[in-house]
Amino acid sequence: MKHLERLFQKLEETPFPAMGKRVGHFPLYDSYLAGYASSVIHGKAPPEPEAMDADEETRQVIAGITAKENRSPEEQEFLDYYALLQEIREAILATRPRI
Repeated sequence: MKHLERLFQKLEETPFPAMGKRVGHFPLYDSYLAGYASSVIHGKAPPEPEAMDADEETRQVIAGITAKENRSPEEQEFLDYYALLQEIREAILATRPRI
């Protein structure tokens, strides 16, 4: 849980990327993951993994940026922020009970 708390704090301290405002439902995805992380930190059960998936346009943009050799600073900022969200997603999933 401490790992999730550290990641959540890092998210709170990291500026939202400018490109994130122009890609799919990325602001909503960011908000959902932040809300899920906060809820889990405060003792709520984690959501189903499918509830924490990015929208199709966001995934396509990320794939395109990842495939590029030369990224703009804006693209790199977006990619780094998305990577942080994915770390948070994985940390949330790690809190799910094992069957």
